[in-house]
Amino acid sequence: MVGLGSLGAAGGVGTFGGYFVDLELLEKIGIVNQKGKDITYTFKSGNTEQTHQLICKGQEGQFVTLNLENDKTSWDLKAKLKCSNSSSKQDLRTSPPKLTFSNKELICKQESGSIRSPSIKCLYGNDPVSLGSSSDHSVVISLTK
Repeated sequence: MVGLGSLGAAGGVGTFGGYFVDLELLEKIGIVNQKGKDITYTFKSGNTEQTHQLICKGQEGQFVTLNLENDKTSWDLKAKLKCSNSSSKQDLRTSPPKLTFSNKELICKQESGSIRSPSIKCLYGNDPVSLGSSSDHSVVISLTK
């Protein structure tokens, strides 16, 4: 049996009093707090199943959030996913970050995973996207028309 204090090391699921418990459930009822915790995001491109990871560092009293912004460093269609911290919690399943390019929406939505290691799929209509990293600790999404 695992004590409540070590549930986070189990990847989001652990045992408490002999029962399996989900960290998201414990957070909803106020037993576990995600403020200040690091989050490891795994991103997938919708078409090629290419993956890339980004570790976002938590700050005391803040939730880790993910921002999607236009990358204007070149003439190519690119976006960046960047870490930030906020006083309000972000739900990547119901309110994922979105950007519009050429009348099409780029959307990065949580598909699976736990609250500390969510799996995010990025789609740009039916067009391919490729993932890469940037020197400013972000994930670069290159779009093809």
